[in-house]
Amino acid sequence: MYCSVHCWLYRCLCQWSKIGWCHVGWCTFDGVVEYVKTTISSWLAKLKSDVATCVEQGGDETQVQAIISKANVEIERQLKSTCDKTKNTGVSSTVKEQIIASTEWAKKTALESSAQVQTVSVEVINAGGDKSATVVEGRLAGLIESTKEKVH
Repeated sequence: MYCSVHCWLYRCLCQWSKIGWCHVGWCTFDGVVEYVKTTISSWLAKLKSDVATCVEQGGDETQVQAIISKANVEIERQLKSTCDKTKNTGVSSTVKEQIIASTEWAKKTALESSAQVQTVSVEVINAGGDKSATVVEGRLAGLIESTKEKVH
């Protein structure tokens, strides 16, 4: 995706054009939104896998909570960086406000989802029975997909 005529003409390969932003300060709303969607989707997949592995290996509530906390810090860092970069672009204040509001909403949705992941994981831990990664991921799949749909 090229975010400007400049990037298209010069085949810009900087990190900004890869996420729909250009290093010369231009920005597209759609490019940033797509970046946020992709970031959250990847984060959710990793969170699901990490929690499922932890539970399968006999992890307890404290270990699941530690995984969730670490994941939350990471998504907050990534999305704060997105907002900070947006603030420093040369686009109109209206576009900046839209991008920042959308990113903050997506972050809130992701953090709510991680709290639900923790709740479901603790239920699996306390329920007894099969705690294989496949079972845990199955229990989390609907929740994860629901969050992805909200963000997308």
